Order: sequence, then C-alpha cells, then structure tokens
Amino acid sequence: MKKALITTLLSISLVAGHTSTAAAQGQVHPTLLQRIRELLGLVQPVEAGGTRGDSRAVSVCLISPMVTQPGNIAIVPISRPTIRTAQPLNEVRIEQNGQVIWRKLASSTQPVAGRIPWPVDPVQPGEELILLLRPRGGSGGETARILVKGAPKLLMKSNQMMIEDLRKPSGRWYKAINQALQNNNPALAMALLSESGIMPPKLNQQIELLLSKLAC
Repeated sequence: MKKALITTLLSISLVAGHTSTAAAQGQVHPTLLQRIRELLGLVQPVEAGGTRGDSRAVSVCLISPMVTQPGNIAIVPISRPTIRTAQPLNEVRIEQNGQVIWRKLASSTQPVAGRIPWPVDPVQPGEELILLLRPRGGSGGETARILVKGAPKLLMKSNQMMIEDLRKPSGRWYKAINQALQNNNPALAMALLSESGIMPPKLNQQIELLLSKLAC
C-alpha cells in the first residue's frame, strides 16, 4: 500500500508544470484529472470494529480526514478538516481523553450526511482525538475508529493560511494541489479536494463523480 501510494504521488508531480498553463487558460488539464482519479483510488475502507466475521461485515469509506498510517491514523494537515465519507452514516462521534465531546445521530428516516464541517474546536498541533463513524445499517458496536492527530505546528499554520487564502477568488487551487502532490502529501491533497469553497466550481461535479466511482 505504502509503495503504491509513493509511486502514484510521484507520477502526479510530473504534471505540475503542464497544469499551470491549463489553469491560466481556464481549463482543467486532463492529466491532472487522471492523477486525481489515481489518488482517490487509494482510499481504502475502514473496517468497523465489532463487525461479524462474514460477508455481512461493514466498513466506512472515509475520504477526509485521510487515513495515511497503519492503525487507522489520520494526521490532519489543517486545523478544521472536513469529515467526509462516501456514504451516509448512522452516527458520527468525536471523543477525547475518553469523553464524548461531539455526537450526531441519524433518525429512522434521515441519515447523517457524509460531509460535515469540523464541528468542534480546531485541532491543535500534536493533539489527538478519536473519530468514530457508524455506517448506515451498522449495529451499535459496528463503528470505525480513527485516531485524528494534528500535524506539526509550522506545517499546520502554513496549510491553514493557504486554505484561507484559497477561499478568496485567486485561481491558485491548481498550484496548491500540485504542490501538495509534489511533496507526497496525500492528506493535504485530499483536504484540498474536500474543503468547501476553495475548489474551482467547474471541478465540483467531476470530483463528486470520481469519488462515487473510485473511493474504496
């Protein structure tokens, strides 16, 4: 998995120079879209703990924050990562030091949406929280457990400033995602695909379609 991730991200970096020209012309470079397809294809389902050991076992397709380390660890590059899954959920819960600090439950007719702006205080550098996701149809014990940990201070500060800057009309999103991919930073690249209000509108529909087809 790690080798495939590195190989894919290195190949993405090769298109950095080409996409800047396409962006300036108001176009989406087809090679960039292909590399984004490959990035999304790396997203793997997170198994829900307590699942039955048979074909009925359930999992959660977590897109953001992106799990990049063994043991379901997501090192978040920004302080307010969007919680994004490819499917609706029965429950989303955030815990810290054994205490529930935020929780949202589905009703019998209305699931929890698969895209939630970060609902608690910003994640601090090195801070650890537990994100628990229960998929639609899962029992109370069938919950995916992800350790969310803040990246180093200088990195988080730099990334957060970039995100805020990208919320302004600037056209620099292409450069930002290419830079993230060049630096072999899939977590930041996925954040740039998941945060609201920073991606060029022309890409929204294409990315949503790719997510539905390729993630997990």
